[in-house]
Amino acid sequence: MRVKFLVASAYFATLCVAFAQQPHTGEVRVVPSPVGSGPEETTYEIRSGSCRIGWTVSGYGVNQGIAHHRAQCSLPLGDQIALNSRILDEVLKHEPTFRKLFLGRLKPFPEISIRLAAAAKHSHGWDPRRGKPKSSKPMDRYLLDLLSTDEAAVLAEWKRLFEEKHLAFAVSGVEDVSVAAAATLPFSSQLAALGVTAADLVPFDCLIWFSATRRQ
Repeated sequence: MRVKFLVASAYFATLCVAFAQQPHTGEVRVVPSPVGSGPEETTYEIRSGSCRIGWTVSGYGVNQGIAHHRAQCSLPLGDQIALNSRILDEVLKHEPTFRKLFLGRLKPFPEISIRLAAAAKHSHGWDPRRGKPKSSKPMDRYLLDLLSTDEAAVLAEWKRLFEEKHLAFAVSGVEDVSVAAAATLPFSSQLAALGVTAADLVPFDCLIWFSATRRQ
């Protein structure tokens, strides 16, 4: 019990120091996990006003080199990409095993949700009346293929960010796809301008992984 208390105290002390040494807006704060607190992880965090974005990179075991993106941010996509670019610079500097980014859900990126819905609606393989692929292909697999072939349009900013850092970019995983009628989505007017009708059932959210291979 005393050992657990000491570990918890060390972790709390580390957090106190980290928050006491807040960086200037736009600077990346690097916070390693305290010794003995659990899996070895390092968080790279940046803030801009009320926006906070962090990548937590695992340094141990089967998840070594995988970064988990987390964001509480309502900035436009371009502004968020600029902040993520600064984080990625630090990750590449300090994490030689970095190989994958778990982006998570698309909630922080409504621009991408709009593109995803429109791309599915206009693809030959999507049935907007039923809200599923026309073939028997599983939903996750269908969207993975769609994003892999249409990534330049749907994920243009992320693709460009990785490639500017000399990384080969690819969508490596898609899970937990959400589908809804366009009329029920908060960006229904933008979808209508792209030819998506109110009754169309379209994918607008999912969990996404990006792979990143360093180019020689």
